[in-house]
Amino acid sequence: MQVTPGGKTMLGLFTPDIERLKRNKDIKELIKCLKHARPEIRSRAFAALSPFSQNADVVEELKQLVNDPDSRVRTLALLKFAQIGDENIISGLRTIIVHGTPNEKIELLRILADKKETLANSSEIISRILIQALNDKKMMVQFESMRTIGKMKLTHAIPYIVEKLSDSHFKIRKEAVKALGMIGSDDTVDHIIGTLMDNNNDVRNAALEALRMVESDRAKAALGDAPFMILAKKMSQSSAQRQETIRNIGKNKMTFGLPLLKRALSDEFKSVRMEAITSIGSLRDRSCIEDVGKMLDDKYWDVRMEAVLSLEKLVDASSLPFLERAMKDKNSNVKKQAEKSFNTLRYRLEKLGRL
Repeated sequence: MQVTPGGKTMLGLFTPDIERLKRNKDIKELIKCLKHARPEIRSRAFAALSPFSQNADVVEELKQLVNDPDSRVRTLALLKFAQIGDENIISGLRTIIVHGTPNEKIELLRILADKKETLANSSEIISRILIQALNDKKMMVQFESMRTIGKMKLTHAIPYIVEKLSDSHFKIRKEAVKALGMIGSDDTVDHIIGTLMDNNNDVRNAALEALRMVESDRAKAALGDAPFMILAKKMSQSSAQRQETIRNIGKNKMTFGLPLLKRALSDEFKSVRMEAITSIGSLRDRSCIEDVGKMLDDKYWDVRMEAVLSLEKLVDASSLPFLERAMKDKNSNVKKQAEKSFNTLRYRLEKLGRL
């Protein structure tokens, strides 16, 4: 006999004939094999007993393996009970995302997508599992996580998917925009529209398909808006063309081009980012304050300077905390302009009765 780390007595190292026991439907002996010293025997016995999971006694014996000392056996049991839709084991599924193989992780994600209704009461835990899988080192696990989020229509995961739209690999950006389309929320429309200017044709095509999936008037309007689609096309060309297009959006007050400007804030070229900030300031759309505020973290001081100037133009009290933060910028020019813009904006807001 052998004792497990958990203190359970296990059968010795003999090799039972699992296939024969399965053919003979010898449930009693198969259950004994669940306590065998060798992990591979326990896992084979588990698989052999799975067809008998309608038997309550068998289920209870199988469930013991969700705490098995061997990670492979434990994963097998967790996946089986997740597939059944047993919410009692949900908290243990995170170990698969942390320690499992890529195939095990993908299998789990697919199970979660299929069991979205059965496991509805555990949505918070499942969301954490999916968000963790979004940052897995294996791209294929990230893909499956985005697909699962899309299938489950998890609107609160939208910000995490949006982050992937700026990934350096076009395949990840493509899967992210497809996931946004599957979620189908009106909150995804601006982000999808922004990817119409992606520098990869596959991503742009995925954005068009995603817009068609969203049941939203704004999504339909974007697809049918010829001037907008022309702008989007130009924004997918050279950096000089993007910069010129952005300038025209601001100069001609093309408010329908705002999603393209927001997307351009993450452009790889500094000049394009600066032009986008300037045009946002020209459009005076206060919904962009947080987007512009994030540009205060740009590595170039002149981009941060442009963000400060734009925040002043977006006349709203929510600009003040960003300007206050910019007053501590490491660059003296940005710091001085932030102080000036803060005081100017505060004075204007007081005059307007907005403070």
